[in-house]
Amino acid sequence: MVGLFSRHAGDPASAGQARGQPGDPQLAAILGFDWAATPAGAVETWPDCLRYAIRLAVASSSPMAVLIGRQGLLVPNRVMCDIVGPDYADALGRPTASVFPQAADFYREAVARTFLGQPSHFQDVRMRMHQDGALVSRWFDIDFTPIFDQDGAVRGALLSGGETTERVRTRLDLQHAKHRLDLALQAGGLVGTWEVDFNTEIVITDERFALLHGVDPAVAARGADRALFMAGIHPDDRERVVSTLSRARERGENYRCEHRVIGGGRTRWVVTSARMLPGPDGRPTRCSGVAVDVTQQVETSMALAASERQFRTYTDTLPHIVFGWDADGRNDYCNRRWQDFTGHANAPGEPCPWQDYLHPDDRDRVMAAWRDAVATGQRMDVQGRLRHHSGEYRWGQVIALPIAGEAGAAPRWIGTMTDIHEAKCLETERALVERELDHRIKNLFAIVYALINLTLEDGQDADAFAEKLRARLRALAHTHDFIRARTGNETAQQAGYSLQELLRRILSPYGETAPAGRLTIDGDDAAIDARTATPLALIFHELATNAAKHGALGRPPGRLAITCRRSDARIGILWHEWDELAPPTPADPATGQAAEPGFGSRLLTMVIERQLRGSFRRERMERGIAIRIDLPLASLRAATGAQGDE
Repeated sequence: MVGLFSRHAGDPASAGQARGQPGDPQLAAILGFDWAATPAGAVETWPDCLRYAIRLAVASSSPMAVLIGRQGLLVPNRVMCDIVGPDYADALGRPTASVFPQAADFYREAVARTFLGQPSHFQDVRMRMHQDGALVSRWFDIDFTPIFDQDGAVRGALLSGGETTERVRTRLDLQHAKHRLDLALQAGGLVGTWEVDFNTEIVITDERFALLHGVDPAVAARGADRALFMAGIHPDDRERVVSTLSRARERGENYRCEHRVIGGGRTRWVVTSARMLPGPDGRPTRCSGVAVDVTQQVETSMALAASERQFRTYTDTLPHIVFGWDADGRNDYCNRRWQDFTGHANAPGEPCPWQDYLHPDDRDRVMAAWRDAVATGQRMDVQGRLRHHSGEYRWGQVIALPIAGEAGAAPRWIGTMTDIHEAKCLETERALVERELDHRIKNLFAIVYALINLTLEDGQDADAFAEKLRARLRALAHTHDFIRARTGNETAQQAGYSLQELLRRILSPYGETAPAGRLTIDGDDAAIDARTATPLALIFHELATNAAKHGALGRPPGRLAITCRRSDARIGILWHEWDELAPPTPADPATGQAAEPGFGSRLLTMVIERQLRGSFRRERMERGIAIRIDLPLASLRAATGAQGDE
C-alpha cells in the first residue's frame, strides 16, 4: 500500500514521504481501505497522476479531496473530514453524489465538466448537509481541477475550497438590514438638508432641519455652532452620532446614522446621511447631507416586534402546538410546545418538517385533508397520530383556518394541534366495554334459555319445575356477582380467577353445615376467565345440588372430595362422592354404568364437550359415584363460543 504515494512501490524515499504523518487517522483510513472492491480498482492499477494528487491532498493543510473516476469516489483529507463533520465519517471511497445526496446534481455536473478537461470554480455554493443529526444549510467556495494522466486523459478531479457560511450569513444579514432601511426611507419623506464645516464646526441647515433640532431657522440659515444641533439629539444617541460622523470623516466614507431628535416638541426618529467633501489635500473638510423622518416606520417596526414577542409569548404558554403555514404547506412557525412534544428544535428560517412526524398510517389521510382545505379555503379539522419525543405515537386533533391576505395574495394558515391521546384511548376502551357488555348479556340470555329448556325436559310438575329453575337461576346470579366483584373495569379476557376459588364459592353453602372432612377441595389450581367461570359454576352447582338431594351430601356419613391435577396443557377434575352406609349404587341395565340424571348429563355434555372442548365420564362405584372431567387449560382462559351458539 506504500505504492499509493510513490512512483515505485519499492522506493524507500517515497515510502518515507508517505509515512510523513504517521499519526494522521485519515491517512491510515486511506491506506487500509479496500479499493479493490470499488470501481477504482486495486491501488496497484492506479495511474501515477492519481497517486500524486492524493499525496498532495493528504499533505495539505487546506481542505482538499480527490474524486476518482466519473463516479467521483471520494478521498478526503483530514482537514475536509473535520469541516464536514462526523455525520460523514463513512464518506471514504463512496461516490460523491451518494455522500451528499442533496447536492447530487451539482456534483454530477461538476465532475462531468471536469472530465471534459475544464476546471470549475464555484463561489458561495449553498449545500444542504447533515450536522449533528439535523439537515442544515452551509456555504462553500469549491474548485474542481482535472487530474490528467500522461496520455492527457482525465482520471479524476482535485477538489479544493473552504467553508464560507459565516461570510454569507453576514452578507445576507447586512443585505436584509439595508433592504429594510431602504424601504423605510422610500416610505418616508425628506425633512431637511444640512452642511457641516469641520474646520469651524459651523452647521448650516434649512428651516425644517433646524426646527427638528429646536434651533432658530434664521440662525441656522446663517450658520450656527454644532453644539446647538447636538442639544436637539436624544441624549442616549449623541455619543453614537458623534462617533459615527468622526469615523466617516477619518475614513472619507459616506455618513449614515439612525437616531432620535427631541427639538421639535416630541421625540422623532430620523436617518441622517451625508457625503464627505474633500479639501485640497484630499482630506474631508466639509460634509453635506439630508435627514429623513422615519418615525412611523421605526414605531411600526417596534410595534410589530412587540406584537411578535407578545404573540410568541402567548402561544408558548398554550398547552397546544401552534403552527403557521403558507399556501404550499411549508411550515414557517411552531411554538415552543412543538419542541417540547417532538424534541425537534427548528433552526431560524428553517421550515418545520411536520409531515415527517405523522404516523405512516395517517399521513395520506391528513395530507388529503390539508389539500382539500387549501382547495376550498375551508376550515381543516382532522385527527391523526404524531410522533412524540419518547418514540410513542400520540393522537392529536389538528384544526387550521386560513388568514385572509390582500387581494390576490395566497392566504396563510394558522392552526393548532391538541393532544387528545387520553380521550382517544378512553373512547377505544368505552367501545371495548360496550362490546363486552353486549356479549355478556347475549351469553346470559343464552344460558337462561338453555336452563329453561333443560329443566323442562326433566318432565316434572309446575311446582317442581319452578323450584329447580329458581335454584339454578340463583346459582347463575351468584356466579354473576362473583364475576362482577372481580372484574371491576376489566374486560372478561383481562380479569383473572381461580378454579378452586370458584369451587369454594359454589360449595360454600354445603361446607358451612357439613362436619369437618365431609367436603374437601385440594390438588392443583388453574386460572380461568369470566367467560369460563359462568358455565363451570352451573356445572358444579348442578352436581352439588344432586349430591345434596340424592348423594353423599344428603346423609351425615356421606363425603364429597374434589381433586384437581394438572399435566402438560390439561387439567383433570375428579368429583368423588361416597357413603359407607348407603345401599349399592344402581346401575344402568343397558351400560352397566351408574344411572345418570337427565339434566346433569345434558349440561355436562353442553359445557364440557361442546363449549370447553373437553371430556367427562361417570364411573359406578359400590357405594358412590365418581365423575372425571378433563379440560384443556387454554379453554379455561378463553372459552370458545357460548351456550347460545350451540
